[in-house]
Amino acid sequence: MNKIRESDNALTNTYQTNGDELSMSSPTGEGYTAKLDGKDYPVKGDYSVNSVSLKRINARAIQETQERDGTVIYVSQMTVSPDGKKMTVSSTAKLTGRTFTWVYDKQ
Repeated sequence: MNKIRESDNALTNTYQTNGDELSMSSPTGEGYTAKLDGKDYPVKGDYSVNSVSLKRINARAIQETQERDGTVIYVSQMTVSPDGKKMTVSSTAKLTGRTFTWVYDKQ
């Protein structure tokens, strides 16, 4: 396992729900707004992917699939803790088989 330390700016992402939509944005310009319907929606500002699709797994979890020109690059599961203070994202890079896990704290 490799641990990477990034700047605080790179680690600050904002997730916001509005009905059946989820929006993600970062200070470096990456972001999207997508419905939880499994359809593809555009991603802006990310060099590795250009679309995202989201599906609700249960009341606290969403599956996120990121693609580049129709090829699946990452599949992630985002799960919010029961108290709503943490979100764990487990991701698999489909081209390499590597897995990553991030834990986000609510600010």
